[in-house]
Amino acid sequence: LLGIFVTAAMTKRRALIRRTIFRSFDSLPPGAVDARFVVGAGAGVTVLAEQAAHGDLLLLNGTRENKESGKNLDYFLLVAERMPRRYSWVVKADADSYVVVANLWRELSLLEPADGYFGAHWP
Repeated sequence: LLGIFVTAAMTKRRALIRRTIFRSFDSLPPGAVDARFVVGAGAGVTVLAEQAAHGDLLLLNGTRENKESGKNLDYFLLVAERMPRRYSWVVKADADSYVVVANLWRELSLLEPADGYFGAHWP
């Protein structure tokens, strides 16, 4: 699962990512990558309409839009506890990151996900 952290106001950024990063999924095996935009509390009618149209938003209704509010932890907990699909890897990216999904998928497919961490720094 690729979770891209955005704010509710980033409508244009989400549209751009759908046209670029999300389209790159076509080069991968079907179902290899699932992606969601992670949005904190404050999602209004516009965001709900966008969710109805695209189905790619993960709404963290109890979490404020703030780096110190626990949005990261809430995202990982939601994925572990409430998502119907079990993912081998759960990735967090920010809206200003460009993820080359094919490269990331290739690298992660070579690794065992049990107790795994893949990144630049160990937390």
